[in-house]
Amino acid sequence: MPFPPEEVSRVRSYIEQHRTSQELLDLVISHTLPLNDPAAAAEEARRYEQVGVTWIVRDWLPWDTGPDEVRAQLRRGPLGSA
Repeated sequence: MPFPPEEVSRVRSYIEQHRTSQELLDLVISHTLPLNDPAAAAEEARRYEQVGVTWIVRDWLPWDTGPDEVRAQLRRGPLGSA
């Protein structure tokens, strides 16, 4: 289970307090969004975006997701792109 957005916010704050670089920071999490409910998936993604997450990587578990489903999800593209 991924960190909830509130915990991600604390992690981002810690990183920002201790990093020395001024370069842009990408914050990436692995999370399974409810792709059978686009509105719920978009809302979940929005919650993470609000705390600074720039990428949500879909965690495809090999024993749970077959290659056809992975290809179908890739063809659908990012949330909100259709």
